[in-house]
Amino acid sequence: MEHDLYFVKAAPPGALDVMMTPGMKVSDFDVQFVRPMIEHHSAALTMAMDYNRDPAAAAASLVR
Repeated sequence: MEHDLYFVKAAPPGALDVMMTPGMKVSDFDVQFVRPMIEHHSAALTMAMDYNRDPAAAAASLVR
């Protein structure tokens, strides 16, 4: 079951990790990529929560 290790959730590196890890740098590209991704995933979570609140939701596999 080696493939299970790929799905272990770990926190993303924080500011302290970046400061304390030699050679680890955050580029402008990283920031430009992450900012819209945060908004995108936030909207996706909101959409999923709204969907789950709808009693007439069509996809039973998505409803808890």
